[in-house]
Amino acid sequence: MDKDSSSARNWLIDELADLVLVVERPSLVINDVGSIGLRRYGFEPGQWIGCELGQFLEVDPAVVQVLASGVSDDESIDRREATVLSADGTSEVCLATVRMISEDRAILSAQPLSDFRRSRSRVSDLMHLASLTRDIFVVTDEIGTITYVNEAARLFHGDQKFIGRPVADFAEPSSWAALMERVAAGETSLETRILGLAEDGSLTPLSMRTEYDPNSQRWYTVERDISDLVAREDEAKRLVGDLRQQAMSDSLTGLANRAAFRSAVEQAILDGAALGILMLDMDDFKSVNDTLGHAVGDQLLIEVASRIRQTVPAGDLVARLGGDEFVVLGFGVTADELMPIAERILKRVSEPFPIAGCTIQRGCSIGGATWEPGDSYSDIMLRADRAAYRAKHAGRSRFSFDNAGRGRDRHGRSLPMGE
Repeated sequence: MDKDSSSARNWLIDELADLVLVVERPSLVINDVGSIGLRRYGFEPGQWIGCELGQFLEVDPAVVQVLASGVSDDESIDRREATVLSADGTSEVCLATVRMISEDRAILSAQPLSDFRRSRSRVSDLMHLASLTRDIFVVTDEIGTITYVNEAARLFHGDQKFIGRPVADFAEPSSWAALMERVAAGETSLETRILGLAEDGSLTPLSMRTEYDPNSQRWYTVERDISDLVAREDEAKRLVGDLRQQAMSDSLTGLANRAAFRSAVEQAILDGAALGILMLDMDDFKSVNDTLGHAVGDQLLIEVASRIRQTVPAGDLVARLGGDEFVVLGFGVTADELMPIAERILKRVSEPFPIAGCTIQRGCSIGGATWEPGDSYSDIMLRADRAAYRAKHAGRSRFSFDNAGRGRDRHGRSLPMGE
């Protein structure tokens, strides 16, 4: 095979379904032929190469004229009829395209007319469906230049010029860039969501499915407005978040509840973090409910919760365990570091509360404990509760600490068990 034939062969693809030949001119001798396309007719390439074209094809006279003379305004001729002979003696009508590749070589490709008609029919059906759907349908070339849009695209984006423009002009840049990253990675069939630019300039969520057809070198894309779906999803997420918040928070004070507090303590223990617990009981709270009513008592608890939250370090967790019992989880603290926190809470909570036109003053008792290696949630909570009991029965409005079975008073002195 000479240099010209070899050059032509470089861009012939054997896997093409259509019949593709390299023809010498003006002799019309077949110089090469694509093997896959030829098998449709029951031949192997060696049976055609070196033979005259007329042994296997009856072509339109215009094709013969171009091959014989090379005279053509654009050096090509498209879709002229040619009849291809099969090895079994039957024949098939094709549409032939001829392109000159050198002074003495031409490429002839033949697409079966039945395939062409089916293709045109499929395209016609596709265009008809595209005109009926309310989904946006877009066809672009391989670099994203629009070649077709349906009426739904015009209704969504506005009646403007589409053909010849980059499809990226009609999408929000960041969402489009994320899609292009996937295309650059080699994906040719994608489902995603993007933000489309609506006619009024607003951003609208669109579901998008796009596929690349290597035969036509086109991207075929369907987009659907999913604003309602996204709104429902956002509402569902909000409801789930609200339910989760309700499940983990105290409905009266808005603090974390017992379940949330336990979860935080257990996670800190798993992390091996230093932590301390302050357990707080209001002194003589029952008398508030009995004399002023539960509504006033509830308001007092809300105010107490607020004062505790304002007093402890920002990173600590405050929870209401129930009734008039509150608890503070201090992260990364020692017993000595818990003491000043408890001191501030005692002082702040003991200040008068102006509620419902009257002044209420109640103190509190606080028990504290720090986590020791090997402690469970129950262990540390038991020690904090025991310390709170000591504080309350030692005169109230004070605090006590209990670590590994030993209590400490507000000055850090050890207390005997039961004091």
